[in-house]
Amino acid sequence: MRERRWWDSTAAALLMIALLMATGRLMATEWVEHLNVVYTLVILGTAAGLALGQSTYHPAMVLLLGATYGVFMVPWQLGQTIAHLSDDALWGDRMVVLAGRLIHTLVRFVQQEPVHDPALFLFAMAGLGWTLSVHAAYALTRRASPWRVILPPGLAVLLIQTSDPYRARGIWYLAGYFLFALLLVARVTFLRLRRDWEADQARIPPLVGLDLSYAMAGIAVVLILL
Repeated sequence: MRERRWWDSTAAALLMIALLMATGRLMATEWVEHLNVVYTLVILGTAAGLALGQSTYHPAMVLLLGATYGVFMVPWQLGQTIAHLSDDALWGDRMVVLAGRLIHTLVRFVQQEPVHDPALFLFAMAGLGWTLSVHAAYALTRRASPWRVILPPGLAVLLIQTSDPYRARGIWYLAGYFLFALLLVARVTFLRLRRDWEADQARIPPLVGLDLSYAMAGIAVVLILL
């Protein structure tokens, strides 16, 4: 028997906004150029995670597919950041240049020498954005586990905040992430409760989900302001 999936368009939208808020906090650091590629990877990773969560694939196959897609998506996005190549340059040439930069910066990093090329850091952030977004979306639709969904990106955005605490606009991205993350927790909790109520054939008031969302939004705003 096929395991039940947890598709909900409202929860998916909340997740997407929360992940984009977390990515915005990274962008606000302005640590290196081309951090905007992480935005694209988060959007694509969320879509891939939602699709993999809805699929019938075994978790091991999902892990393999997610990693395989990432192997193509991350270099594809990073290859577009190579400025000195023309727009019609072959992708093979772009990959050779990108691989050379990554190897060079990795060697210097291992040897504890100054690293001026941001390629390695950008690669790490792109890979992290893809991984976290795929995992969060998969956990949402396959498991409906709100804490598995929000904790890994939440820890990442808190680490960014502690490393770059003096950005005035950065704190708003952090607040936005926690707002939509808490709303997502409320939505997923309601979905799980509704499943139990339906199993018990209990009468469900038509606006209970909306009332819960309003209440959770108010609580989230108060907590964030405090």
